[in-house]
Amino acid sequence: MRGLCPVLFLALIIPGCAADNDQDGFTVEDGDCDDNVPEIHPRAPELCDAADNDCNGLIDDGLESVPAYRDRDGDGAGVEDERIDACRVPSGFAPVGGDCDDDDPSVHPGADEACDGIDNDCDPVTVEQRLFYPDGDGDGFGTASATPVVACAPPPGYVAGAPDCSGSDATVYPGADDPEGDGVDQDCGGRDGPQPSVGLPGSVFSSIQEALDAAGDGDTVWVGPGTWYEASLTFRGKTLVLASVHGAESTVIDAGGIGSVLEFDHGESSSAMVTGFTLRGGLAERGGGLLVAQSSPSLVDLIIRDNVATANGGGVSISGGRPELSRCVIAWNRNEGTYGYGGGLAVADSSAGITECRVLYNEVVSGAGGGIY
Repeated sequence: MRGLCPVLFLALIIPGCAADNDQDGFTVEDGDCDDNVPEIHPRAPELCDAADNDCNGLIDDGLESVPAYRDRDGDGAGVEDERIDACRVPSGFAPVGGDCDDDDPSVHPGADEACDGIDNDCDPVTVEQRLFYPDGDGDGFGTASATPVVACAPPPGYVAGAPDCSGSDATVYPGADDPEGDGVDQDCGGRDGPQPSVGLPGSVFSSIQEALDAAGDGDTVWVGPGTWYEASLTFRGKTLVLASVHGAESTVIDAGGIGSVLEFDHGESSSAMVTGFTLRGGLAERGGGLLVAQSSPSLVDLIIRDNVATANGGGVSISGGRPELSRCVIAWNRNEGTYGYGGGLAVADSSAGITECRVLYNEVVSGAGGGIY
């Protein structure tokens, strides 16, 4: 029996070469910066994983970044001043900012406003306490001549808003049937006979502009609660009153970014009035929310917010005339012009009167007068 021959295993070592441990086709000397992870090599796509996947020396480079805001109280909203940009929102951060108290999880944008004296929703425009008027005849409308109460919620027998011209006759209220010639102003429009209304029982018009066009001088156009998507509303020079029945908190006109919300540019006088609306969503060269040109309307109890202009007056633009603004809020408007004037309000060549109005949180991107110019 012949003896067994030993088997020799030779290890061939070539200087300058290295093993490809992760079998991805790249070795350390060939540019692989982590030869234990097959997903990492010079031709790998960059992933949002806090690693240098393509071995170019940069982590998470070339990926779309998103804003992230430090969120200490974990309520889903963070602090604007502590923003970072990353390809994903890391732990301890939130995708939205605007938290006005990052130590209280009940306070953040979009929170329900409680009757606690705190700005729960981080929107100073929102009011906790409102005026409520007695509804003596039970028709759902408060009596304008009665003394209101200030509260967070209506006490029994009280309602928001006060357009009812009679507190003892349930057939008399805004938008009620008003037969011509009976000597009674049932619809509280200021005269005997029916007048246009929108969003109320018996209303025949589907849009505010249709009602305005149908109205005559001296008429009142009543608008029911809700959000009305209309732009460039105009009186066309007529002497009208446009009024909501339940106030600005409940009645919104949203232009949807296709023009100013409301325009007075036909020489309207001080007898033309708008009262009790939120004007938002406007986008125009001048006066995203409200444009007044060579006119003098009365503008009362309005919230003008979240509008944009590309030249003058993100919220309101006034040029010429003598308009009167009273008890209004002009907030969160923006002027995006290359060099614009007035993020909230721009006034030129006018004797405008402004009484008991708040102007806050408006912005000019490049120009002058973030709040008022």
